[in-house]
Amino acid sequence: MVNLFLQSPTGMPTSAADLPVLPVTAFTKDGQRFDPSDEVWRLRKKAEGGNMVTLAWRTLTNLSPRFVHLAKYIIASKSSGYAAGTLGGQFAMLVRLSEWSKQSQLEWSHIDLAYGREWLAHQGAHTANMGGSFSRFRVMYEYGATVLRHPDFSESTYLHLSSLRARGNAKGAAVRAADPKKGHLTPPEIESILRALALGAGNERDRAAVWLCLQTGRNALQYSLLRESDLTRVRAGDDSDQQWIYTVHFPRVKKRSYDVEIDASGLERPTRRRMPIDRGLGDLLWSLRLRQPSGRLLWWLNQDSPESDLAVRMKKWAFEAGLISPRTDRHLVLNARRFRVTLATQAADQGASMEHIAALLDHEDLQNVKVYVDQSPRFLERAEKEIDAIYDPMVRRFRGEILLPEEAARRHLPVIPGIASHLPMLNLGGIGACGHKSLCRLAPPLTCYGCESFKAFRNGPHAEVVAALEGAMVAMDHRIALQLAPALAAAREVVALLTQNRAEAMP
Repeated sequence: MVNLFLQSPTGMPTSAADLPVLPVTAFTKDGQRFDPSDEVWRLRKKAEGGNMVTLAWRTLTNLSPRFVHLAKYIIASKSSGYAAGTLGGQFAMLVRLSEWSKQSQLEWSHIDLAYGREWLAHQGAHTANMGGSFSRFRVMYEYGATVLRHPDFSESTYLHLSSLRARGNAKGAAVRAADPKKGHLTPPEIESILRALALGAGNERDRAAVWLCLQTGRNALQYSLLRESDLTRVRAGDDSDQQWIYTVHFPRVKKRSYDVEIDASGLERPTRRRMPIDRGLGDLLWSLRLRQPSGRLLWWLNQDSPESDLAVRMKKWAFEAGLISPRTDRHLVLNARRFRVTLATQAADQGASMEHIAALLDHEDLQNVKVYVDQSPRFLERAEKEIDAIYDPMVRRFRGEILLPEEAARRHLPVIPGIASHLPMLNLGGIGACGHKSLCRLAPPLTCYGCESFKAFRNGPHAEVVAALEGAMVAMDHRIALQLAPALAAAREVVALLTQNRAEAMP
């Protein structure tokens, strides 16, 4: 419970009468119920299971009771629109703020632009969060200032905080860096895992978990939600040769919207996606069942933290199997995420499109799968083929005409501006003029080389443009270089035509 008398920003006791009353009961998006007045909120990551999400408010020692009460009210008021994991993320932001705060009793009224700047700088420079906590804090402050309209919050301060920009987390950092402990597993590492599985290394329960993660590439939460009824089998062959085909039905938890289906008992549950598994793995999982259809398939995982326990058991299995990474000379680090990254990386290396990889990972969009295509050697091969096609001599890229600057002036043609962001040290003001009669839809000056309205000056610095582009594109990201390749091809054609004209004009 909140004390009746709290410390005001001036240090004088103030009545708690101006504080909003906490609701008696609050609910998460998936229907989990909690009492906002409790000192500890305990929720599941998903109503059906997953790790426990604990919000221990007593740990916020550097935040005043008044600050904590208002934070509780804001989170409880918004809880029905969020999953428990999101509430846990908001609380984790308050924990980081409490640990960093230089004041022992921070109040919301102490927050100003300077304070926001200082904390954002700290988050970006000293944590892997890269400003994510600041963004959550700003959203919470916005609610207090614009919805709750409590006197401890200021709309002008919120507007000032809104002017600050958090850099945000880099997507796919471990994938891009090919981290030997967090990134994808290499073929030799996969081979060592397969050999250990074939030899029956380690505890059979942990072996089954590793085997399942290796074959299916789902995330840890999905494995913790699996029920015995999600493992099905059908008979293959005749009675003399009884073999089974196994399928695992994974709940879809990576959806933006919470898709549900009605099961046989009339209850809602997340929609499932079927994935076949090998008979050997299916036989092992089938033998480990407790024969309780509604019970957990991986029942041996810790009930309060099944996702964390899965990672611990997989790491323990790698140690017992004696798996050593050739990249680190240490025991191989295994977890569900690494197998998922490996699955997507292998698909990209085999030439799969982003759409196919997104379907494989059960993503709704492409924003989180592009990193796999970009890092794949096959992407470089595809880029080279596209560039080769652009440079095909049968394709004419320069479609304009060549003339003298004096002729362009007589025709009142505007000279093309001479600054290109990709070539800042080169003045391109003399490459030519534009014959287009309406608004230009390109990005002059480099893209002008491929435009049919381009009037290339006969004495323009086209050879310098070609040399500068060739040098700059070597250091560029392949995607940017690919976009500039048509302009380079067209500029080369201009140089070739001018060289040919000069040769023909010579006696």
